[in-house]
Amino acid sequence: MNTLAIGWGSDDFSFMMYDPARAYDVDSGTVIENVYDTLVGYKGNSMTDIEGRLAESWTLENNDQSYRFKLRTGVKFHSGNPFTCADAEYSLRRNLVTNHPLSSNWFLSESLLGTAANANADSTINFARIAVAVKCDGNDLVLTMTKYDPALLAKLAYSGQSVVDSKHAIAVGEWDGTEATWKKWVGAELLKGGLAAKPSGTGPYKVVSLGDKELKFTAFDGHWAGKPSIQNVVMRAEPDADKRLKDFLAGRTDLGAVPRSKVKGQPGVAVLEDLPITNTDALYLNQNIKPSPYLGSGQLDGQGIPADFFKDVNVRRGFVAALDVAGVMASLPNPNGKIEGFVLPEGFPSYERIEPPKFDMAAAEKALRAAWSGQVWEKGFKFDIPVYDTDPQQNPYLVNLKDNLAKMNPKFVINFVKRSDNPNFEEALAPIGPASWYADYADADNIVYSYFAPGAYNAVRAGINSPQLENYIRDGRSALIPALRGDVYRKTAELANDQALYIILPSYPAARSYRDVVQGLTRENYNPLRNFAILWKDLSKSKS
Repeated sequence: MNTLAIGWGSDDFSFMMYDPARAYDVDSGTVIENVYDTLVGYKGNSMTDIEGRLAESWTLENNDQSYRFKLRTGVKFHSGNPFTCADAEYSLRRNLVTNHPLSSNWFLSESLLGTAANANADSTINFARIAVAVKCDGNDLVLTMTKYDPALLAKLAYSGQSVVDSKHAIAVGEWDGTEATWKKWVGAELLKGGLAAKPSGTGPYKVVSLGDKELKFTAFDGHWAGKPSIQNVVMRAEPDADKRLKDFLAGRTDLGAVPRSKVKGQPGVAVLEDLPITNTDALYLNQNIKPSPYLGSGQLDGQGIPADFFKDVNVRRGFVAALDVAGVMASLPNPNGKIEGFVLPEGFPSYERIEPPKFDMAAAEKALRAAWSGQVWEKGFKFDIPVYDTDPQQNPYLVNLKDNLAKMNPKFVINFVKRSDNPNFEEALAPIGPASWYADYADADNIVYSYFAPGAYNAVRAGINSPQLENYIRDGRSALIPALRGDVYRKTAELANDQALYIILPSYPAARSYRDVVQGLTRENYNPLRNFAILWKDLSKSKS
């Protein structure tokens, strides 16, 4: 049977979001990018070359403030409804109208409305502004920005900006597309809406069933780019890692979340290695810790730390210099990571190799002796770090930091405690914790903003509020020449390292294991800016 079986490492699929206007995770995005189409997409494995999907071509006009998209004709939705400009207009207006705080629509809104907020949070937004920003002119779609955004095309390639079937959406109870009703849909929770239950896109695969344990899809014969080679796709939720491994080695699944070390070299298995990534990982040093049980006494008295302990740059510099990142990496089962000096991964637009901070115990001691006018060294400190697993082997970098600081001064005490399993756990409660970002689109601003902009995802956790970094972010967004943007991000990296804002952890190239009956999983088709990196339509299967 011509079926692609994928083993998914989750208890079930109840968490999945099948409405593009709400989905903002890799799992849901994997479904959406195969069921729906965006206006534009990434060409092959390129992170910079954009090609047309539902848009055949586009031009800049209105002094580079508007994009005009010439849309494909003859395209059908899975419902049988014809695709028209009205569907593209409805989809992007709907994204701007709803703009749920946990959706991806904040970055589209930044480009088209000049704010990441929705109309509930920003009273200057009205329907007229949305209608001007997104409108049809005949069968052309015209998007008007508040000012030229060099990242807009990349943003439109993100699966959350997919085009939905407007007639179908309205029929299943979604926003009717009118000014009369738009306000009640602002910030609406779409997780259990009609479109989430009954998706209808123009993509190469259409939904057969969306179960808790199994998702089924079949090839769409009427896809504008041609029918896919693989007829059926099945995603199976399997939380048991041993069971996923057995299913994969037995050929019951073709792709899945399995450890490379246990499948490489096995009969019928192929592994694609040294693949690009679009994420970086770090440890934040929280300069503005919210009241929490992790601070001990809450004072700099040897029994705790104050909430602004890491506000002193010498504390941060001491912690950064005391962590032997290279030494820890060399001791791990996979010692082949790359230590970076900034949050942009290698190969990403505007990437430039930045020399990482050095492990230097003498420099660490000097900084900590100066911290808090000598009080840190004299009195010491004691605080807790909440972690998912208190086993030292699961936290090698934190263990190294803890041990090195204790060797330097026995009054420096860090303990690990089990963090809450509550999904709403606030990272800003922790003195030190994980910072990470997977790029939504191919522009350095998407990653840099997350780490350094006041109020952004990682910056909140680190308690960062730097006017200079805010200026750099603004300069990076407005610079139209790549060399100028690169210069801005270099300055950002230099300032971030001088101020010891994060401890950057090693990055590791990706790998993908698959049964060798699957063809098309190649470097040429692999693009980490897609949710699953490989589109199902680019795959085929030989007889086993």
